[in-house]
Amino acid sequence: MSVEWQALPNLRAVSNAQHGEWEIECRTLAAPDWKPWDGHVWKSFMDFRGRPEQPKTKTVKLVAYIMANGIFRWVEEGSMAHKDVVATKLRRVPAEDKTVEVEE
Repeated sequence: MSVEWQALPNLRAVSNAQHGEWEIECRTLAAPDWKPWDGHVWKSFMDFRGRPEQPKTKTVKLVAYIMANGIFRWVEEGSMAHKDVVATKLRRVPAEDKTVEVEE
């Protein structure tokens, strides 16, 4: 999936992108920062750009433990699996903790 924004130079391009459920942003000379388009107003003096909708992500912390058999295990902090691991009193390895992006 493309993450690059594509210029939408005219009303037809904006309409096609909207029909394809793309993310669309716009700006003007008076407000030069790109902002999400409201989906209703189109003026010839506005610049538009779009891209296919990106998957929504969130940041999670994975905490590391050493299992009884010596194998590492990472679990999402605060999850039910994490509560189970904490209850078994496995050895924590904080130096191996990770922060990762996952899809929501």
